[in-house]
Amino acid sequence: MHTTRPLTDARKTIGAIAVLALALQRLPATTDTLVALDHEAKSRVGPGWTFVTALQWLTGSKAESVIDHLADHGTIGGLTKQQHGDLMRMARRVCADGYAGGDAELLLHALWLDQEDSDVREFPACRLSNDRGDVRCVGAGC
Repeated sequence: MHTTRPLTDARKTIGAIAVLALALQRLPATTDTLVALDHEAKSRVGPGWTFVTALQWLTGSKAESVIDHLADHGTIGGLTKQQHGDLMRMARRVCADGYAGGDAELLLHALWLDQEDSDVREFPACRLSNDRGDVRCVGAGC
């Protein structure tokens, strides 16, 4: 019997963080990037979720609350609480003031610009493990 996992705020937030981490790995974007990101959002969070909805979710107070309640030490999906917060703030910057108007390609471009212009360049590379669905970070700072 197949049962679906409940769609909690934590699942939405951690799934959205994983989608953003994958997007950062794939910059600069190719034509297949958006298809892969939308598929990742749907498989990690649920039907109806896309790259755009994942980024938009991370701008909200519920996502912030989930991240605020993460343990100060240790990792969730291979990322620290600080790294989750950094990714949430990046999502807020690129979604600010409706910059991209919900256009996925413009959001990817905004991520590229933000990554080039911010401290996120120091963010460790993230790898998504398909077998367990975890976000794994590699490199300095993990």
